[in-house]
Amino acid sequence: LVSIVIPLYNEGGLVGELFKRLARVAEILKARYDFEFVFVDDGSTDTTVDFLEHLAERESAVRVIGLRRNYGQTAALQVGFEHAVGSIVVSMDGDLQHFPEDIPLFLDQIEEGFDVVCGWRSQRREGIVRRWPSAVANWLIRMVTGIQVHDIGTTFRAYRTEVVNDLSLLGENHRFIPIFARGVGARMTEVPIQ
Repeated sequence: LVSIVIPLYNEGGLVGELFKRLARVAEILKARYDFEFVFVDDGSTDTTVDFLEHLAERESAVRVIGLRRNYGQTAALQVGFEHAVGSIVVSMDGDLQHFPEDIPLFLDQIEEGFDVVCGWRSQRREGIVRRWPSAVANWLIRMVTGIQVHDIGTTFRAYRTEVVNDLSLLGENHRFIPIFARGVGARMTEVPIQ
């Protein structure tokens, strides 16, 4: 079982398209995997919750966890990890910044024996003002920690459940999950993502 954990905040306009694409990926991979979709609503004030509740009524693989207010992405991820029951957990953003079609790349690396697979936005399209500080931060983190992951900031990752169970996320430290995972001895790699 693969648990896809997706924190959402005011994504009512996108969540339908997101689930349609996730369902297509699950259909393609159904000979190898079963899927559950753990949507964590982080206190949305738009139509996100209504859409998710209707989706959960129709789709048995969909689970919805609602937070009372907006706690932030790290808290939403932690709650999703705590509710995920799969032997593999994939975390991704709910705003379609991450392409569901890339999920097989992560699962292939888990099958190769890795414990954590990080997405690498190798062809980022944001402007230099956004890319440059990120590149410097990633370089510094690699130098200080010795972790050879190019993109520490993305939440698009796959984990073996035993690694996720060892995590305790607070504040905004979801960006540092690879560092925490290394601390518990996880074997790590990365895959380029769209």
